Amino acid sequence: MDWPEWSERMILHPHYLGVALTAALLLASSAVPGWAANDSAAAGRTDQAGLYVTAIRGVQDIRTNPGTTPGLTYAHPVQAYFSGNAFLAVGTYKGVGVDSCTPASGKWSSYTDGETPGGVYFCLTDLTNQFGVGATPTMKVAQAICSGANSGWATYINGNQQRCRPGYNSTGIGGGVGLEVASSGSISGSYNIDVKHSGLELYSTYLSTWYDLNANHLNVNAPYQLTRPSTRRVNSYLGTLD
Repeated sequence: MDWPEWSERMILHPHYLGVALTAALLLASSAVPGWAANDSAAAGRTDQAGLYVTAIRGVQDIRTNPGTTPGLTYAHPVQAYFSGNAFLAVGTYKGVGVDSCTPASGKWSSYTDGETPGGVYFCLTDLTNQFGVGATPTMKVAQAICSGANSGWATYINGNQQRCRPGYNSTGIGGGVGLEVASSGSISGSYNIDVKHSGLELYSTYLSTWYDLNANHLNVNAPYQLTRPSTRRVNSYLGTLD
């Protein structure tokens, strides 16, 4: 299965925040019109179905904290992918909110968003105005037991569960990370939202172990750049990495 490019997700699912947040992907809410513009620097794997992926984890190193721009959302997602285009993500964002995510300014806020196996997009704000330059929250998306003993998947920041979503009862096919700028109109100029992701690993129930993400699918739009210094790291940035 091909890596679901973030620009493609924005067009097909106007409500995503990033890897999915802005409703509009990134960023989806049926009440929000599709967002036409999306710039990203993302990397991941979605060819791990036979390894029965049950988690993705890593550390997000936030390098910048630009002011917000009317009509735009910035996001740094960490996502798990499932067959049928479903996904579940945790990350940080600033700017316009989407679905039930609220507008965010000041420091970076965190969110959980995704598309359910039934094709319904959602976005929820978790921690508000929490992460400044140099913050290094750990993030994880993993199988979990939700309320009512329902199987599902949950999002975590610094080891604390943020949301648990029943219905994601299958194993994943991979995951990805990156940065994204999205708009319902057009994106003029460039926005310095550099981010580093390190310690990136997937958990395989087949192998009974964590193993390196080793991203092999990229989606990079000028003026952004992306490097993979190792099989466990992805750097997404504008120009020189801050």
